[in-house]
Amino acid sequence: MKFLVLYRAPISAVEQMAKATPDQAKAGMDAWMTWAEKTRSAIIDLGAPLGESRATTPSPGGAGSAKIVGYSIIQADSMDAAIELLRDHPHKEEIITGEIPYTSDLFRLCQENGWLNIRRGVSSIRESRTQRRAMSA
Repeated sequence: MKFLVLYRAPISAVEQMAKATPDQAKAGMDAWMTWAEKTRSAIIDLGAPLGESRATTPSPGGAGSAKIVGYSIIQADSMDAAIELLRDHPHKEEIITGEIPYTSDLFRLCQENGWLNIRRGVSSIRESRTQRRAMSA
């Protein structure tokens, strides 16, 4: 199973790094790399910091609420196993994780039903005959 891991903080990763001393920045990166090395076999995508983020609805926590500032994708046998992998994460207090369901099943279903059109290295959902007729008219 794949799990999306979202990292929350009151300020962006870029702002955090800008405010950190060189020693703090190094300590932060060392903590990340220690966790990544320990968890290497389960990491699908170590992820990256995100740029500006904004909620589309007001947060119950108000303006000071934490924003999503980064992500990772990990693989585990269950939600409990994924949480166990995150137990030693340097930012474990500000992590949200959820299963990414259906990724391979959805792809296979689209292929089996002819809904997926793969040509010249580009994939797209195939249009219906009615849509094609309307576009060619």
